[in-house]
Amino acid sequence: MYLYFGRLKMDLNNLNKTEVEELLKVLKYPKNKTTYSKIYQELTSFASSIKEDLMVYDIDYDLEYKLHIYRGKYEQSRFSISIRFKENNKHLLRLDVNPSNIHENPDGSKITGSHYHLYSNNFEKVDRVATPIPKGMFPNLDTIIEAFIDFESYVNIKS
Repeated sequence: MYLYFGRLKMDLNNLNKTEVEELLKVLKYPKNKTTYSKIYQELTSFASSIKEDLMVYDIDYDLEYKLHIYRGKYEQSRFSISIRFKENNKHLLRLDVNPSNIHENPDGSKITGSHYHLYSNNFEKVDRVATPIPKGMFPNLDTIIEAFIDFESYVNIKS
């Protein structure tokens, strides 16, 4: 799929860094506000496991995204929040919160603890590389609701 970015076309299967940054910044809205409210309720409850997908869209590029939230039932401090393109299911951004996790990158480097995956066209699997979370990017990773609110802000989702 090709989108127009300024005078250039964007290919969702081969985005460059500038296009990725633009798509992170563009304003996005939930397609169904009632479902969005229910997800907030579930995140603030003490439900043991969560697995939710919510469609969001941006009107600037007429794009649909899947916002995915996952937490297993046994480890409350381990969860994942991601946004990916509906069209090709490739992640724009994925946040993995797990204090004891070790992720091995293609170059052999190991990332310990919570990290994020940002779309990169350097690999066929665009979210292959994990990066440590810099201070201030997602300041509240203690609970899934706090991390979700920070994630919403970072990818510019307004409810």
